[in-house]
Amino acid sequence: MQKDPHHAGDVIILSSAVLQHFRGLSPTALRAYIYLCSLPSNEPIKASIPAIAGAIGKTNRTTVEALQDLNNCNLISRDSGNGSQANQYRVTFGDSSAAVSPVPPQEDGMRSPSARTSGPDAPDAATCREAEQTVKGAANPPSAIPLAPPATVAELVALLFRPVSASELARLKSLFPNEEILLAKLTALRDSGSSVAPDMGIDFLAHALNLDLSRFV
Repeated sequence: MQKDPHHAGDVIILSSAVLQHFRGLSPTALRAYIYLCSLPSNEPIKASIPAIAGAIGKTNRTTVEALQDLNNCNLISRDSGNGSQANQYRVTFGDSSAAVSPVPPQEDGMRSPSARTSGPDAPDAATCREAEQTVKGAANPPSAIPLAPPATVAELVALLFRPVSASELARLKSLFPNEEILLAKLTALRDSGSSVAPDMGIDFLAHALNLDLSRFV
């Protein structure tokens, strides 16, 4: 990421390439792109789907689709993590860049002249306002994503599938005797933004955990 050295907390530098795709990007994709640009880019950005989703205020599934759109537009590059490891992202910068500045609160939603873009692909006002709110929320990303304690098997199953009975949980653990492996598979399913229909049986969940999840991210 590049920042104005005199106003590092106020300005986030985006690649000018984003203007070529502005009208085609969803508001969620734009939020995710600005958030990734706000993070230090001297090394690959390690961030899980839930972490990015929490930072931009969207669901895991919507965030996965937004990141795929950014990757398809070559605005970011992505390396899938192994097992329970988070994916790694890089923001692709071109030869030139466009600065997006957050709007001071007293302007009541109006954009400042320095924050406007021009040309045939300029975004509409609603998209710009949403982007500005994202920039303000992403100014201090480390504090915006508090670290949560590790989830238990039962908590992850309830999140990704449904609350299960003691006998169903025992059945799942019998299919995955190593609890660390079971936790890793559940975490990978969560990070992929996928889930299992709650009306299916516990054996179907076990089958889903053995799928190659990289193709869903």
